[in-house]
Amino acid sequence: MPGTRFELVRDEAALAALESAWRRLWRTSVPVPPMLEYDWIRTWWRLHRREGELFVVLAKAPDDSPLGIAPLYVRRRGRSLTRSLRAVMFLGTGEPEQEEVCGEANGWLCAPEHVGAVSSAVAAALRAHARGWERVELRHFGSPTSDVEAVVGRLRPVLADAATRTFATRRAVVASLPEFVGCQPSRTRRERFRRLLRRADEAGVRLVRAATAGQALSMFDELVALHQRSWRARGQPGACGSRVFREFHRRVIAREGAAGRLWLFGLRLADGRWAGLHYDIVAGDTLYYYLSGIDYEAAGHLSPGKLLLLHAIDMAAGAGLRRLDLMGGDYRFKRELATETAHTVTFEGVSRSPLPRAWQTLRRLKRRMVSFERPASASQRPHLSGERRAPRA
Repeated sequence: MPGTRFELVRDEAALAALESAWRRLWRTSVPVPPMLEYDWIRTWWRLHRREGELFVVLAKAPDDSPLGIAPLYVRRRGRSLTRSLRAVMFLGTGEPEQEEVCGEANGWLCAPEHVGAVSSAVAAALRAHARGWERVELRHFGSPTSDVEAVVGRLRPVLADAATRTFATRRAVVASLPEFVGCQPSRTRRERFRRLLRRADEAGVRLVRAATAGQALSMFDELVALHQRSWRARGQPGACGSRVFREFHRRVIAREGAAGRLWLFGLRLADGRWAGLHYDIVAGDTLYYYLSGIDYEAAGHLSPGKLLLLHAIDMAAGAGLRRLDLMGGDYRFKRELATETAHTVTFEGVSRSPLPRAWQTLRRLKRRMVSFERPASASQRPHLSGERRAPRA
């Protein structure tokens, strides 16, 4: 939009003053980014503000009204090679691996027709403050391809080198349970789902959903215990092993756990034990599958992970949502439930100063050395999506 200008938000008082505009622009984004909601970001920043400086770009129309927000910060240099440059990143991403909340489906907070204008404002802010950053790493744009191309096209000129990576994410169009099961593409799958639901009913399994913040916190603690038990059995610490990770989620659940955006629900066996629990996030017309804890031994042949996803689809339909986003990770249970595949794009680039060029050369050499040492093996953490927190259903 001609005449668009930017204002840079660098302190928490100015960030607080943006609350009203942030909430309004977040709701107009397509898709609505689940982990860029205002309360989520404010809570995250209070736990991680020592690791960087705010670099929130407010794009303003010629009449001075807020047109869009780029929710960014500059992460300070660290000791490792991958953190040795100051990086411009989305708020809610880039923290130490063991503390990642795994932001996905990110983007600018604005109406789709203003993505280009906000991207131009971000490029102008990067040029105006070129000495304050050395790298750009914008993880998991969830916008339509045309929007991502608009972002990339406007940022490339301010960078010496830039690249994009694409990640697949699975989605399911939601419907009531009978309708969803009935529209499955094969008779075998339809019968499998019906048997599963019938076995659960015969075993007296109950679906329980938190109705208050207190119930949500209690169920979150149970989920963490199940999740950690599963990962410790594999000899790995698990995503919920971090005190900072747990504290973050307890804070956001306490704030909005009964408000309808964060869903905590689970399957309770006849003997009172939990067979499994889900922690999902609503944004716009979509329910995002975020974190789960499953007791496979207690549930026996009931496949609690798959049951929970079927119930999530049913509850999402009842709430008027349109889809369940299974997020990143190519797992069999996601392929089985998904009705469509979408993509997120991660954009990376370095500034034109000498230090980033040297860093880039060293990183390439390190990658080549690692590739010669041994075949890649599964890590304990997701690339960004929470997939290793819920590796199977």
